[in-house]
Amino acid sequence: MTGQHTANSAPTAKFAETPQQLAELFVERLAAGDLDGLIELYEAGALFAPNPATEVSGSAAIREQLAGYVGAGARITLDLRRIAVIEDIALMSSNATVVGFGDQPLVTTTTEVARRQPDGRWLYAVDHPFFNH
Repeated sequence: MTGQHTANSAPTAKFAETPQQLAELFVERLAAGDLDGLIELYEAGALFAPNPATEVSGSAAIREQLAGYVGAGARITLDLRRIAVIEDIALMSSNATVVGFGDQPLVTTTTEVARRQPDGRWLYAVDHPFFNH
């Protein structure tokens, strides 16, 4: 039931209690095809780069882009390279390998900014897998 809820209930998803858990939850939810659960990992006005030439912001635009990943059956592995945390902001970078798009795996170095929310959850404010391109 991760990420699923009705109009009268709160989300039942597990939330990231640390910035590092965001990556773990992203990997799990993408593998499960849980689009709602993926969207719950982002702030409402977050920025996401689905490819090197495109940046989108806002829940609806991010949902549309991630729906393509889910629809393709994409899977990702993320190996944390570095993290810097100050108060409620975290800057993270991981080595990522995505399979499920085309014949060859996509290998990139990600850059993310996460922010701790008033309720203690960490959410992506910026998720840019192609920032170094």
